[in-house]
This record gives sequence, C-alpha cells and structure tokens, in this order.
Amino acid sequence: MKTKSPFLMKPPFTKRGAYWHFSMWLNKERKYARKSLRIRSKTIAIEKGKEAYLEIFANRKMGKTYFSLTIKEGVNHYLEYRKKNVESGLIVKGRYKTIKTHLQNFLDFIGKDTKIKELERIECEDYFYERMKKSKNNVK
Repeated sequence: MKTKSPFLMKPPFTKRGAYWHFSMWLNKERKYARKSLRIRSKTIAIEKGKEAYLEIFANRKMGKTYFSLTIKEGVNHYLEYRKKNVESGLIVKGRYKTIKTHLQNFLDFIGKDTKIKELERIECEDYFYERMKKSKNNVK
C-alpha cells in the first residue's frame, strides 16, 4: 500500500504571528520537527515547506537524525560500546574504568546537556587548563 505525500493532504503549516511555520512528526525520534519558514505568503510557505520536507525525508533515508544527541547520551553510547570490548577481552576492566572517569570529567567540563551538533572544534581547547586548575595541578 502506497503512502500519500503529506502535501497531497492538508499541509502541516501553522501561522504564528505574521510568519508561517512547518512541522512534521518524526516517528523514530518521537518528536515534531518544527521550522520557521520566515515567510508571510502562504503559497511561498508551501513551496519552502516542501523543500524542508524533502530535506528531512532524504536525511532520514540516509540514516541521519533530525535532533542531535546530547553529550551525555553520546558518552553513554560509547561506554556501552567499550563495555562490549571488556566482555570480549579487547581491553581490561581497569582501562574501562579509566575511560569512564575521563569521560565523566569531560562531561563536567563541557556540560551534559550540550548537543553534539552544537560542539565546535575549539570547545575543548581549555580542557587541560581547567582540569589542572580544578585539581590544583594534580592531574595524572
């Protein structure tokens, strides 16, 4: 059974103030993707909404998510991966605990609720300095 394009039905547009907004439910992420189209004309908003829909749909087909993980979620995924390495004998339990400790310090520095997509390359430049300052030059 073929599914109809949402644009053959009533388009998912709302007007907030003077501008049109596009929204789309994402089953996998269990959230609405919302985007301000910054357009006052409904016909132009529909065209921009179609573009937004196609972009989201194409990214989902490639396996990309619309919403980014938080740093804490990313660290938890990584630790689960490394725990499998302990079980298979690739690393010892002590190394796993060391990795976990380092990542906990990293979470304290960068912020647990920071989105991975928001992280810039230079965000961690002061990490060593902050760790030294926090531990009073006792980092091992």
